[in-house]
Amino acid sequence: MRSKRRIDATLPDAVQYLYILHKSGANQYEAVKSLSENAAYFGDAAAEFSRVISDTELGIGIHEALKHLSLDTPSKKLRRFVAGYAASVRTTGDAVPYLEDMVSSMREEQRILQEKYLSSLGVFAEIYLTLFVAGPLFAVIAGMVLGIISSADTLGLSAIIYAVLPLGAVAYLILLDSMDSTVSIPHRNFSEPKVFAGSTAVQTDGEENQFASLKAYEKRRMRNEISENPFRYFIEYPERIFCISLPLGILFTLPITENPYLWTAVFLLTVFVPFAVFYTLQTIRQRKAEASVPDFCRRTSEYISQGMTLADSVCLAAENETGILKREVKRVSSEIIWGDTAVSALIRFANRIRLSSVNRMVILIKESGRFSSDASDMLSLNASEEKKRFLSAENRRNSMSMYTVIMYLAYFVFLFVTVVMLTVFLEAMSVTSVPTEIYETLLVNAVLIHGICSGLAAGKLAEESVFAGVKHACIMFAAGTVVFLALGIV
Repeated sequence: MRSKRRIDATLPDAVQYLYILHKSGANQYEAVKSLSENAAYFGDAAAEFSRVISDTELGIGIHEALKHLSLDTPSKKLRRFVAGYAASVRTTGDAVPYLEDMVSSMREEQRILQEKYLSSLGVFAEIYLTLFVAGPLFAVIAGMVLGIISSADTLGLSAIIYAVLPLGAVAYLILLDSMDSTVSIPHRNFSEPKVFAGSTAVQTDGEENQFASLKAYEKRRMRNEISENPFRYFIEYPERIFCISLPLGILFTLPITENPYLWTAVFLLTVFVPFAVFYTLQTIRQRKAEASVPDFCRRTSEYISQGMTLADSVCLAAENETGILKREVKRVSSEIIWGDTAVSALIRFANRIRLSSVNRMVILIKESGRFSSDASDMLSLNASEEKKRFLSAENRRNSMSMYTVIMYLAYFVFLFVTVVMLTVFLEAMSVTSVPTEIYETLLVNAVLIHGICSGLAAGKLAEESVFAGVKHACIMFAAGTVVFLALGIV
């Protein structure tokens, strides 16, 4: 059973897609069928409509199948939408006014939910400061004082530092994720056509030579791109850098055995800093690409509306592209010139870029031939919606960026208090019989563990991704290690 949360989160995208299709002339069955066929790119709400198509294949009418869905789906929002969607077509024969109203109301609802979530982050930040800064510090100080007074063992304090702190951070991240009303849909590659433009079951020698030339041209282009920017491979797939960084981490730490803290710092930073760098570069690249997609879509729509073919419109739009997508859309233009179709070239473009906005654009272009001879209206509507989506996401990120500062302040307060305790309190107690080495180890480990947890929390709060927090975790962990090494504590 699909979760109610994921259905609600992806329903606006599904409704928007249905609206664009109906606006382009699709009937209700065609629109629902197209949505269900592309459910991998629109999420759980779109996947729910596949049940409607399954019912129609069994001989049930589309209206009755929609009624079944409105009764069976776990999402109340989807129930209300489906009931209204079916009624609008049955009573007026035109779903466009209803869908247009739903798109507007859902966009407003998303805005309200986003504002509520952003306002609640302030509370979550205070919870973090209380539970993961003030709480551990109080527990550590209380545990040390009790241990010194009564000579109690450090088992309880060790449990707080090594178990409660990391597990609490995991629970905190899960709580943040559960409160977020958005859902990220993983990228899924389109299946590429096995043949190129103009090819049939039997190809002429000229066509075969043309397609062979295109393949050779693509191989040369790929080699040139790799030679020009060898890091691009890792920017597109940051996780692959672990194949290099992990062996390097082991290699660099072989000479470092006398200091376990230095060994740990060198290993972790060697392994994870390259991933953090490439993941950040990928994120920046994706945001710039997201900003360029609506403009590319709009230009293509304008050229089609002037009577140009889709292929010519894409090539002309590629010539006028100036943003980060310039190289990739030029590649699309080259493939079309060499004999590929616009659709198959754009499919490969989407598989390279791996952005949801590009996926939606390509799907609309693919579907435009089924419902309309003119794709300009579909692309124009899509460009407008993608622009609004991008601006909303940017506003959300800008509003959340302040929480990165809060996480850093919280960590450095924790570090400062710990350093004071190590250099003043424990140093004064070293003349007694108290085993200060044990408490020193616990305090240092508490700071380093706290740095990792705070970094991941900063990424989730400010950038909506734990992976984005890896760079913050590396910075905090490195800062704590450098301070302890500089003071001669470790």
